[in-house]
Amino acid sequence: RVINKKFLSEISRYALMPFTVGGGIKNVDQADMIFSCGSEKISICSGIAENYRLIEQIKDKYGSQSIVACVDVKKNIFGNYNVYENNGNTKLKISLEEHLKNIINAGAGEILLTSIDKEGTKKGPDYNLIEKLVTYSKITNIYSGGVTKYQDMLEIVDKYKISLGIGAEFVFYGPRNGVLVSYLKQEQLEEIFKVFFKEN
Repeated sequence: RVINKKFLSEISRYALMPFTVGGGIKNVDQADMIFSCGSEKISICSGIAENYRLIEQIKDKYGSQSIVACVDVKKNIFGNYNVYENNGNTKLKISLEEHLKNIINAGAGEILLTSIDKEGTKKGPDYNLIEKLVTYSKITNIYSGGVTKYQDMLEIVDKYKISLGIGAEFVFYGPRNGVLVSYLKQEQLEEIFKVFFKEN
C-alpha cells in the first residue's frame, strides 16, 4: 500500500534535503499525493513490468527527473540474473536487459539496481552486475548491494561514474552487527565527490 499522507507530511517537515518516496505506487493519483507532500522524486518497482505506461504518465506530468525505477535482481544457479518484484518474492519473465530497455524507453530518469544476493551482506559489490548496468543504461544509475569498503566506493564512482546506495555499512557495526549509525568522515565524502565529478 502507499505511504500514509499524514506520515509523509511529517517527514517533509523535518527533511532538510531532497527525498524520494516509494512503495505501492500504481497510478498517477498516488504520485500526485506524494509530490504534494514535498517529495522530490518517487520510486517505482513492483508492477512496472505490467504497466510501463505508468512511467510515461508520470513523466508527462512531472518530468523524467522525478522518477526512479527500482530493479531488484538475483543470480540463478547458471550465473544469469533474474528480475524480481514484490520484495524479491516474484520472479518476472523478462530479461534484465529488456526490462531496463523498457524502463528507459518509458522515460524514467534514474535506475536503482539492487543485488538481492549482496544486499545487507557487507561482502562487497557485484561488479559483473554493475558492468551490465552501465552497458544497458546510459541514464542516471545507482547501484546497491554489498558496498562496504571505502576503497570500493572510490573505485566504483571513479570507474563507472554511477551513484551508490549504501545501508548496512552505515548502520551495523562489528562482528555482531550492533546498531551504530556511523557515516564516512567529511574528508572521505569530499574525496568521493571529487572523484565522481572530476573531468575526464
